[in-house]
Amino acid sequence: MRYAEGKGTKRDAKMAAQWFERAGRDGLAPAQYRLAAMYERGLGVDPDPVKARAWYKAAAQNGNVKAMHNLAVSVSGHDGGAPDYTFAAKWYGQAAAHGLPDSQFNRRNGLEETGEVSVPLVSQLESLAS
Repeated sequence: MRYAEGKGTKRDAKMAAQWFERAGRDGLAPAQYRLAAMYERGLGVDPDPVKARAWYKAAAQNGNVKAMHNLAVSVSGHDGGAPDYTFAAKWYGQAAAHGLPDSQFNRRNGLEETGEVSVPLVSQLESLAS
């Protein structure tokens, strides 16, 4: 964290990524989330949407609500990959259940507008996510 924010030392995104990866491998969801964001944006590492998605998934599975949302955004095709709307609905639903307003909105509006996931299917997925 200190390298990422420059607290007590010079800001160094590359070093921060190395420390976040160590902590992420140990299962620390906040580190997994931060590392995913770094891969998504190319901060201290080469941009890599596949690695970003993998780290968001790890953090989401470990309970990080923001990672749940970002994973859903990623699998909705926003990172250039093939969209998986069913998987996105699952993670939007999980994050929405934790009260994240963006996921509540996206779960309802974004998926309904795609035509890929019908409104009844969204309702079914919501009940499964609960």
